[in-house]
Amino acid sequence: MVGRQDLLHNEPAPFALTEIPAIEKNLNADKKLVVADIKDTEIPREWFAIELANSKRINIKNIHKGRPVPIRNQSSIASGQTRQFENEVLLELGGNLAIRVTALTEEDSTNDELRTLATVPFAPNEEQPIAQIATIRQFSAPEAKDIANMLRLALQVVQKATGSNAFFQAAAVAAAQIVELDRVVVLLRKDTHLPSTETKHRSAVIDGWSIAAEHLRPGIRVESLGTISRTILHRVISTGITAIHDPGNSNSSMNPSGIDYAQSLMQVCCATASPILDRDRKVIGVLYGDRSTDALALPKNRITDIEATLVEVLASSVAAGIARQAEESLRNTLAEFFSPKVVKLLADNPELMEGQDAEVSVLFCDIRGFSSVTEKLGPQKAIEWINDVMSELSQCVIDRDGVLVDYVGDEVLAMWGAPGAQPDHATRAIETARAMMTAIDGLRAKWGDVLPQRFGAGVGVNTGPARVGNVGSRQKFKYGALGNTVNVGSRLQSATKQFGVDCIVSGESLKAMKPVSDCRRLASISVVGIDQPIEVFELKNNPTDNWRQLATNYELALADFESKRFGEAVRRIGELLQSHPQDKPCKKLLARAVAELDDPTENFSPIWNLTQK
Repeated sequence: MVGRQDLLHNEPAPFALTEIPAIEKNLNADKKLVVADIKDTEIPREWFAIELANSKRINIKNIHKGRPVPIRNQSSIASGQTRQFENEVLLELGGNLAIRVTALTEEDSTNDELRTLATVPFAPNEEQPIAQIATIRQFSAPEAKDIANMLRLALQVVQKATGSNAFFQAAAVAAAQIVELDRVVVLLRKDTHLPSTETKHRSAVIDGWSIAAEHLRPGIRVESLGTISRTILHRVISTGITAIHDPGNSNSSMNPSGIDYAQSLMQVCCATASPILDRDRKVIGVLYGDRSTDALALPKNRITDIEATLVEVLASSVAAGIARQAEESLRNTLAEFFSPKVVKLLADNPELMEGQDAEVSVLFCDIRGFSSVTEKLGPQKAIEWINDVMSELSQCVIDRDGVLVDYVGDEVLAMWGAPGAQPDHATRAIETARAMMTAIDGLRAKWGDVLPQRFGAGVGVNTGPARVGNVGSRQKFKYGALGNTVNVGSRLQSATKQFGVDCIVSGESLKAMKPVSDCRRLASISVVGIDQPIEVFELKNNPTDNWRQLATNYELALADFESKRFGEAVRRIGELLQSHPQDKPCKKLLARAVAELDDPTENFSPIWNLTQK
């Protein structure tokens, strides 16, 4: 039974388990868990009862007349009701008080042959305070030599934890030699991901678990070992603590489900097993070792706590090896998308990979003339060319600590501002656009002998809020952004074709930058799928004084047009086209101004509607 303290029955202060006086016993409850002080009237004195229905199910009965029992993520248990739960249940009793109830199997409660260590095993990257230990000088020379050899064996496990799965076998061998075990097995959950391709086929041993490595003491007979003890495995998996089996006084070998767990221990003199934990202290494996009852084996004695602790240390080394492999795999994956600086940031702060809202700058770069180039070069040479182009463009992103989000055909998508904070993300994106246009000039020269026709690129840059995270799938990782900011960036890249320029940058991206002399305002535009008009600017690579003069006069003509001074706009643009006859933005502005002079629009809007995506 669970409730608050009752001083009439001399009940202890919370949190304590106390005997219920015989006269008060009901509902088959003989003990009470005191969870609150007598003054905490929010908690009833007699609230609910807990009983084990079978090896896996728990009954919770509300014995209070008016107060429901709150269950996390489920409806409360009303007065007088009983509800059954499988394995465990979390009861939220109010304030900061919660109780987790876990089913205790009959095997756990009656098998006196099993004990567990009091220590908590290490999880990867976890620090635990350790009391002062003896120095090596306090041991005799032979003892110190033996300790050094043990450390060398353990060190082999750590050393082999990079690049292969050999550390599993190294851990099995080390445990067998240090603790004098006849058999050592490394068991892993079948869903434990191992990045290395060198893992041998793992055979199943129990449901959901398989053998990653196994070592037998030379001379031991396999038939004398029996099966791996499910009794110990269940104890380690359920508690996350190192378990030890000693020959002893088992009160019962049967659990309520009828499984004879003790059969797996009949040929085992003694055994121990330690959990292999992940960063969240979840049991993902077990390092198991035993000594058989074979008369030909070494002299049999108990497995001491010190020996079990050594197995625990080796299990922690295996856990560290798995964690290191996962980290190496993550680094390799991230290296495909991020610069080394960003990879290090993510490896040190993996929480940054989680979905979040952030202000970002995105860049879209599309190769112009792709189809004609590939047709000219043929399949083999075309692949060499596109690899060269994409590599150069990608390096422009990486050099400025951007994220390579995706390649879509002949288009590159990159992002700045996430996962790590980059206050100057817009500047980085624009600098990357400049670098890409310079790289295209270099590539034209490099491939000029086989590609006399010019190929180019269209670049769009935009800045704004987005949802960033893994926008791929469980099967394929892709870190990127979603939202209107990304959609606008894509539309701006497409708009470069309609305006006849190499790069268009949104006004939002230019806000954070100082006045630049290589930009001209092109227009306020409305694009398909986006409601708000967008201020767009041409970013010119290596502008000349002549181009800067063009930009100044174009913007004056644009201001005339937007103020309905269409005649003045036509005059300015006409003069510009005499010296810049190929400038497409001038041609577009002239066409619009002439159209307004010829047939004025009743509800004139200076916004340019771009109908293409």
